Amino acid sequence: MTAGILKKNPNKIRSSTSRKIFLVVTITVLCLWSLVCILPFVYILAVSLSSQSAVSAGIVSFWPVDFTLNSYIYLLRQNEFFVAFGISVARVFVGTGINLLVTVLAAYPLAFARRTLKGRKFYVFLILLCMFFSGGTVPTYIMISRIGLIDNFLVLVLPGALSPWNLILFVNFFRNVPTEMLEAANIEGAGDYRILWQIVVPVSLPILATITLLCMVGHWNNWFDGYLYMDPEHWPLQTYIYDVMESFKKLQYDIQHLDPDTIEQLQKSSDMTLRSAQIFIAMVPILCVYPFMQRYFVQGILLGSVKE
Repeated sequence: MTAGILKKNPNKIRSSTSRKIFLVVTITVLCLWSLVCILPFVYILAVSLSSQSAVSAGIVSFWPVDFTLNSYIYLLRQNEFFVAFGISVARVFVGTGINLLVTVLAAYPLAFARRTLKGRKFYVFLILLCMFFSGGTVPTYIMISRIGLIDNFLVLVLPGALSPWNLILFVNFFRNVPTEMLEAANIEGAGDYRILWQIVVPVSLPILATITLLCMVGHWNNWFDGYLYMDPEHWPLQTYIYDVMESFKKLQYDIQHLDPDTIEQLQKSSDMTLRSAQIFIAMVPILCVYPFMQRYFVQGILLGSVKE
């Protein structure tokens, strides 16, 4: 009897029947929801690897039919693709760095200098105003042209350097930093820049990872500003792929004036397969970043969106 009692773990929590049912239902729902999110990507990949006839016949589901790489070859065979890819990578790194630097420097005084910063309410009003109103495409283009940023790499990263939404997230997150830490550092003689970079920023890793992810996705997916401000030889990847798709449509309408090799390539590809290849190529780099920052994302959004 004593041995039987000793074998029982007193710290073990007994699960009731209702809790077991809840866990089973929750896990089942989450698995089904994950499957719903994954299947569209699987379908896109299958279409991009299938032949034109199979896609046109509608027999492609979640596995390639008549496996072929013609769509990817059509997109990758030109050197302009690699140039555009390099420009997009440079834009992501430079643009994200500028976004973080400008946003952190703007959020610090708005979060901790509420009483000493003169005109703080006016600055907040301007920030909120920019969230709801913009200058418009034509006035923005005229301004960019007059300051000499047309066909300049900086036009891809400077106009959107400060996002009002990201700034609000940073300000609300900074306000959760204990003021005792800042007061102690101030007593020890630390200035604002030292407090910011050695105390506030190191404890703000969740919001930094969250904003970094948002900025990287925004820079990588943006195509319109490149199409509007840059020459074709300096287009980022998304703008280049968009132009390839539009050019492909024009080539299909003007096929009688093409050389035999191009006609053969067009016959092996279709608008649907090329669009699928375009989507898959564009989303792979960002999907590789998500696993490293996902654990900070929920915490950063939650704490950054709560106002005390």
